Amino acid sequence: MARNIEAEMDELKAQLAALKTTLAQTTGDAISNAADTIAPKIRKASRALQSEAVAVRDVVRENPGATTGAVVAILAVSAMLAWLITDNSRPRWY
Repeated sequence: MARNIEAEMDELKAQLAALKTTLAQTTGDAISNAADTIAPKIRKASRALQSEAVAVRDVVRENPGATTGAVVAILAVSAMLAWLITDNSRPRWY
């Protein structure tokens, strides 16, 4: 009886090892397929982002005054929104 249990344990260990191997192969294949699918999309997005960055750089070079004005306007709007969002009703620590 003890030998039957030991034999069953050995068989279960072998099955578990086979399942681990199968799972590792399946997972590796899935990761490889995902990488093969995503890589071209990432390259395409990278190229598009690079071309947009070049376009923005060219606009900034051609219109430095307008760019400075836009940045100052964005900062002013951000400061105004931050002031409006903050809770002015609570007492200050000073």
